[in-house]
Amino acid sequence: MLTLLGFLGLFITGHYIGALIVYLNHRFVFHGRLRRWPLLKGLARLHGLHHAHHSDDFDRYIFVPMWGKLLLALSLFLVSLISLPLACGIGSFSLLYMHRHWAIHNGDNTSKFHKHHNMHHTTEPNKNYSGMYPFIDKIFGTYVES
Repeated sequence: MLTLLGFLGLFITGHYIGALIVYLNHRFVFHGRLRRWPLLKGLARLHGLHHAHHSDDFDRYIFVPMWGKLLLALSLFLVSLISLPLACGIGSFSLLYMHRHWAIHNGDNTSKFHKHHNMHHTTEPNKNYSGMYPFIDKIFGTYVES
């Protein structure tokens, strides 16, 4: 039987695994060499539109294809078969990131998340990939002070 402390540990671990997945995807698929792969070209193109229009009509340029949503749901389901708390943690990061990202592009310009993310959009597109957790960028050497 899993203790409350064990559940919380797996949940927090899952949350930061989700953050790491977003960082790696953002850095290597949206901005890196993997964007040239045929299956990923469309996603990278959508992300390019997001950068080009980051301050206007945000909802139009943050489109996640249905197959991407289904892939996330399937991944969370498969992880939940191994560890429900881990899957809940990954899901918690996904929900938090979606909310914070939406807020950043819809008027929340005072948070530390906005400053970190805005630097990526305005002057340093090859820095601050994490979007929310600057310590991840610091670990991988892609952090720039905002």
